Amino acid sequence: MSSVEDVRCGRKWGTFGVAIHETPNGRCREVLGAFDRETSALGEVHLMTAAVSPQAAASNDAFWLVGKATVRRLRRWKFPVFELEQDGEVLAQMGRTGWIKVYLGTGQRVELPNGDRWTIRSIGIGGTFSPIIVDSSGRKVALAGMSHGTYGINGKDYSCVLAPVDEPMIGRANTWKLNRFDDDLASITRYPLSVDASRPVHLGAVLMSFVLVRYGLPEESMPRIPAFRW
Repeated sequence: MSSVEDVRCGRKWGTFGVAIHETPNGRCREVLGAFDRETSALGEVHLMTAAVSPQAAASNDAFWLVGKATVRRLRRWKFPVFELEQDGEVLAQMGRTGWIKVYLGTGQRVELPNGDRWTIRSIGIGGTFSPIIVDSSGRKVALAGMSHGTYGINGKDYSCVLAPVDEPMIGRANTWKLNRFDDDLASITRYPLSVDASRPVHLGAVLMSFVLVRYGLPEESMPRIPAFRW
């Protein structure tokens, strides 16, 4: 039997319906759509489906948001340097960042309202560096890679694709789309740094998108040596 839950983790991450189905391999969690807290009127059906274990389904380590949230700079050095805010509520506090800090340094510190701490850093894969978000226990929250000109982002129970909407002659695109298959999940803006999610999106995917739209991947800036045929 399916049950619909009003899922909230710590502070408000966006309210949405979730149907839990029992399967032989565990539970299948299906996000049904954002609904109004006052009327509980269920919105669009079929946003995201993921097979998760009973332990993961019952835990609070999966955070999702719906609607618009913007990164605001607070100060230059002392933590927190940035905050991700939605309707006056803080979704995440973040420390200093930069290409060198993420890919070659200690990474960017992220603290969530429920006390969880994440780090945005890099990991060596296939001779290059890929950005990764890990929790305080070193478990993967989000990992990114590149394929056919777009970025792939995946976590424990989600996956999505980040692609540019506009292609300027110089520099990086300012507007990006976060998709899952044919579904548009969210719009990511490079300046001002923000997300506008029409469907539930994992916070890890949002923070990873911020890294990608600002810095890209190290392999994109590496000099390319043409192949010669003898």
